[in-house]
Amino acid sequence: MKTQKLLALAVAAVGFNAVALTVNASDFEVGAGVPYYAFDKETTLDDKAGFNLNMGYRFDRPFGVELSYSQVNTDIDPSRADAKIQDIHLDGLWYLVNEGKVLPYAALGVGMLDADVEGFDSDSEEAVNFGLGVKAHLSQNIRARLDARWLYSHDTYQDHSVLTLGLSYVFGGAKTAPAVVFMDADKDGVEDSGDKCPNTPAGVAVTADGCPVDSDKDGVADYLDQCPDTSSKLKVDAKGCPVVLTEDVSIKLNVTFASGSDVVEPNFFEEIRGVGRFMEQYENSQVVIEGHTDTSGSAELNKNLSQKRANAVAKILVEQYGVAADRVTAVGFGEEQVLVKEVTAEDKAKNRRVIAKVSAKKEVMEKK
Repeated sequence: MKTQKLLALAVAAVGFNAVALTVNASDFEVGAGVPYYAFDKETTLDDKAGFNLNMGYRFDRPFGVELSYSQVNTDIDPSRADAKIQDIHLDGLWYLVNEGKVLPYAALGVGMLDADVEGFDSDSEEAVNFGLGVKAHLSQNIRARLDARWLYSHDTYQDHSVLTLGLSYVFGGAKTAPAVVFMDADKDGVEDSGDKCPNTPAGVAVTADGCPVDSDKDGVADYLDQCPDTSSKLKVDAKGCPVVLTEDVSIKLNVTFASGSDVVEPNFFEEIRGVGRFMEQYENSQVVIEGHTDTSGSAELNKNLSQKRANAVAKILVEQYGVAADRVTAVGFGEEQVLVKEVTAEDKAKNRRVIAKVSAKKEVMEKK
């Protein structure tokens, strides 16, 4: 073996641990185990178990350092010559969890492999290793350990694998941790470090992250929400109530009459009923019923006839469809507002009409 390299590596590792111990000796451990070596087939070495000694220090969570020495006595095929393999390496450990009874870790290290074969000079080569392992506390200071490594020889380009089962003693590793002070500035029961809403008023119900409860998910906390059952699809104001908009709605009516008549024919009743339903739905609506005639006859006669026509439609709305009389206005315009220029009998028929104009304000809730 290249004694100088091995001594230098060991001294460096011990020195590193000594420096760490001057800082804090709360997690220094020594251990022993049984490694099983599966050698690269090119070596013709038999796979065998040996013994292992190690010491390590967890100097800064989640990192640690470890010095390990293993020895395995095996044979070389087919000569059956005895061979002693020594493996010493310095590793860095990265603990995947910081606390707990079970501590999984990843390892990466460098070292030396020495082969002492019967009848030959010993041979040493540099090697790197990496792998995974887990340590588990069996008692206050005793840990069990399972470790799997892959070794790569730098000089011969050979691959070896090692599985080690061992025990270690931890010096001071199970000391009682200092008491943790629970800080909760807003007194909501959620620690400040995890409180996403650190200024919640006292007495307000909060979620696990310290924010006020918002049961209807409208963005306004329950303690401020004056409309607690608002749909999450609607826009709300600062009080949690839906934002209400108004829009104009309207309906039109067009009833025609026979020449000189003010009788409403039955086929128009359903249309008049539609106006009544509209006004029932929108209680703030008003209707103006306008009566018109064609230009046949005198203007005075037509004025009176148009008023009668408007009154006839208004009467149906009030008496048959229950619209309040104070919401209905009837106005006769005679021949003052002809719809079309009268050339044919059909043109005159279009001018003999009653129309209704109804409008209202409709409230709608604005969606997100």
